[in-house]
Amino acid sequence: MLVIHGRNVNEVFRTAMIHFRQTSQLIESCPRGQRRLQYPTPITSHYECPRERVLFDAKRDANPFFHFMEALWIISGRNDVAWMEQWLSTLRQYSDNGITFHGAYGARLRAGTQFEDVLQRLRTETNTTRAVLQIYDHDSDSAYTGNDMPCNCMIFFGLRDNKLNMTVLNRSNDMIWGAYGANVVHFSMLQEYMAGHLGCGVGWYEQVSNNAHIYPDNEVAG
Repeated sequence: MLVIHGRNVNEVFRTAMIHFRQTSQLIESCPRGQRRLQYPTPITSHYECPRERVLFDAKRDANPFFHFMEALWIISGRNDVAWMEQWLSTLRQYSDNGITFHGAYGARLRAGTQFEDVLQRLRTETNTTRAVLQIYDHDSDSAYTGNDMPCNCMIFFGLRDNKLNMTVLNRSNDMIWGAYGANVVHFSMLQEYMAGHLGCGVGWYEQVSNNAHIYPDNEVAG
């Protein structure tokens, strides 16, 4: 496994792109008909200062305003298309019915009482290793063939030295458009939101990308 440590997403991103140029395999036949450059092992991205969350790269041209609004949409537990397409109209193509998203992270994180249960466990058991939020759902996802399969599957939280650390597990990650453009904003804001509820600081954030890849036919950052 490749582990990349950095202060923030910009440091980690630059290192990751160097590794992709040096060590990756082109796979021609992929879902959605796109070629991809596949990294041979999972990649763990470690951010010491996750609140420095905006990627500054001219070719990626990340939109911090859209990602900020999407993070609020996730934290609030929504899954509707209408609110999100105010900020990006092309998102509708990933909805199976044009009304909701099957894999919306927020709706899954807020399912039942798991969100509140994790906060309560962290409040009462400061050394717990059982603070887990589940996104992947076997009943909903094991036979799913639609347009919006959730890529991020599980989140672990832990308190150390009065700071909240977080690990996100991802089954398959487009490292440019997903991991470093969008995910780092979404989940660092979730981490900060959780820390605010607990009255503690924000610690490190790690994202484990099991199938790390980039799409060479898209514009690739240098």
